[in-house]
Amino acid sequence: MVAESLSSYDQKQLECELSELASLAANESTRHKFNGKSQLVYDIVNNLQNGSSSVQFQCLRVLGNMCADNNANRDLIIREEVFLQALKSSLTAAGGENDNIRNTSIIVAFNFCNDYEPAQRCLIDNGFVTVLFYLLDKLHQNDISDFILRILEMLLLNEAMSESILPPSALHTLIQSIGLASIGEYSILITKVLSFKSFQSMALENDQCDLRKLCSLYENFAQSLEAEDATEILADLVLALANISCLDEFPDKVSLDNELVPVWRSWILNRGSGSGISSLRTAGLTALGNLATNEAACIKVVHDLQLHTDIICAVNIMTSAQEFHAAGGFLKNLAISEKNKRQLVEENAFTVVRKLISKDMPPQVIFSGLSVLRQLVNNSYENAYDLAKSNPHDGILSRCLEIGKKNEEKNLKIETGRILCALIRATARLACTDELLSLLTEAFSNDIQQVKLLFEIILQLLLDQGQEPTFIPGTVYAVSLFAHDNETKTFLVNLLDDRDDLTDRLRQLIENPQVSREVIMSINAIFMVLGNKISELPDERPLSRLVAEIDSEIARRQSVHTVV
Repeated sequence: MVAESLSSYDQKQLECELSELASLAANESTRHKFNGKSQLVYDIVNNLQNGSSSVQFQCLRVLGNMCADNNANRDLIIREEVFLQALKSSLTAAGGENDNIRNTSIIVAFNFCNDYEPAQRCLIDNGFVTVLFYLLDKLHQNDISDFILRILEMLLLNEAMSESILPPSALHTLIQSIGLASIGEYSILITKVLSFKSFQSMALENDQCDLRKLCSLYENFAQSLEAEDATEILADLVLALANISCLDEFPDKVSLDNELVPVWRSWILNRGSGSGISSLRTAGLTALGNLATNEAACIKVVHDLQLHTDIICAVNIMTSAQEFHAAGGFLKNLAISEKNKRQLVEENAFTVVRKLISKDMPPQVIFSGLSVLRQLVNNSYENAYDLAKSNPHDGILSRCLEIGKKNEEKNLKIETGRILCALIRATARLACTDELLSLLTEAFSNDIQQVKLLFEIILQLLLDQGQEPTFIPGTVYAVSLFAHDNETKTFLVNLLDDRDDLTDRLRQLIENPQVSREVIMSINAIFMVLGNKISELPDERPLSRLVAEIDSEIARRQSVHTVV
């Protein structure tokens, strides 16, 4: 029989009764008998707040056992506002008998909120997060710390959790408290804290002490046997490091001379196998790639540190899409610098591109490879020449055309068009391009179908409303390069005349006063190359009308220039 109240008991009787109640509450078959006993709960909470140490201990036992997997009892306790205040006081007790009270209070808190959102919200709203981090810092070598971590995990994942609730020391305390044995189990805690930008920045303070410790724990775990079946944990840890390295201040706080750079470099070149090592390579590529975000750093990475050779070597041992994608992002950053382009190609960067755009890669990796290729040939005649010359052997250009033709994803089609335009612009910059022109013609095997596809891809860029019209001169050059026979000219005229979306887009460019006269003249140059075929169209055809409009616009702009 569960008593209705404790008010009639003296001190000795009270301890005995509480002990019996604790045993009843511990038994799953009798725990329900506490349901609705609001007066009893009030008396227990009152004694927890005001009783002797031995009485407080017994009160905690009753309350903790009552809460175990019983939401009705939890709701009963929640209604006693004094409970949370008394529990918080018990959690911060220390010394002698109080250590036992504190440890028991931790278990009570766990039973109270375990898998029960309303109780978790109560702890969050009443400042328990700060108390728990304080206890974790104090007791991280204690067996009871496991319960603290489990409570914190529930609270941090609760929707009521916010960045402002966390104490500033939260990240440091977690990283110092979570050892190799538990980093897998509690990686979600670190990931959650590092999802907040202020804590990402904190990881870069104090000589990156916390970041270095995190990298060490992650490296040890990734190389352990436990990591093989822990893909989600590894993804959490990679995400935590990626969040830090994506910060704007990351390149300033972590220079290329930092002691972490050799660590990340060793991850890239680790020739081991398995999901853990693959995760390490991804994290290393991401971190180092985010260091190379300005001209000076990119040049140093290639010319002084030779880090690009690590990517080129490692691509043959990579096994996951995440690794390839990270490698592409890193290499793209390096290829943006004009001073790096030639050295990258001379040291086999095209081999990485070939791997990234191969048929068995997912779309995001293919896009990464296309972006690398575009940066390598952009404004680089020598690289464009080498790419065209190598096509009969490695087929990179032919593969790009295949991607543009067969892939349904718009971003891949657009990136393919940008590559071709960059390639054509690079060759058009120099007057002496006869040999390259023949190489390009040979690269496309003089296949009219490939030439047609080339123009479909390039002209498709016109439909991208956000695309600047700077690619148009390259398009003109492409027309003059390939439109040398009537079959190709007829195809292009029909393509433009049948596609209202293309002619409408060209009309928008012509009528836009912000589009320069040079661009208008470049569009007109396309029509001049195709002039004999356009003249065969009836005057009412869309393309015929567009040609008349552009002639009128050029005349209008010319008159504006000549008026004084």
